[in-house]
Amino acid sequence: MRIPVEFRLLMLLVLAWRLIIAGKKKFDLGHSNYVNFDILPEVIPEKPIKNNSFSVIYKEFFRSKVRDKQNESKFYFAIFLIQKIEKHYQKRGIFRLFWYDQKYVISFYQILQYLNLEEDAKNFGQILNKISPEIFNLLKCGEFSKIKPDSFSVHGDDQFEEFALFDKTFSIPKYYEALHKL
Repeated sequence: MRIPVEFRLLMLLVLAWRLIIAGKKKFDLGHSNYVNFDILPEVIPEKPIKNNSFSVIYKEFFRSKVRDKQNESKFYFAIFLIQKIEKHYQKRGIFRLFWYDQKYVISFYQILQYLNLEEDAKNFGQILNKISPEIFNLLKCGEFSKIKPDSFSVHGDDQFEEFALFDKTFSIPKYYEALHKL
């Protein structure tokens, strides 16, 4: 069976269009700065109503209200970040946050403290302290401007004990409950 010339030309046109679109996209090959959770406003613009499990209501709330507005408040950013954390946990655990979303590492630590999840903040702080004790001390002192991108990059296998400890103790439902109490 022979393919009509018009169809072949149409497919070439589609391929050319996709190449043009891909050429216009800007890919972030460098590493961006860390996101500072402390500078976001305290305002809680709107809260979801609990009529289902926390995971479901916050996922729906994220899709309907928070997406593209995560920097409007601390509450919205905490919802945005837990959606990212859930995706990482489905695949491997907290290690993926360090590997793929390095710019959210410090803000996740700040959110754990903000939500008064002391045990999780302590365990996550142990990971940060093991990776870079000097930078972790700067973070604890609030000297955020001195922290450079990739300060908490993972370069070896020596941190995996702390990752495993954090993965065992961290509970996403507990995070949602603390978020809902705000």
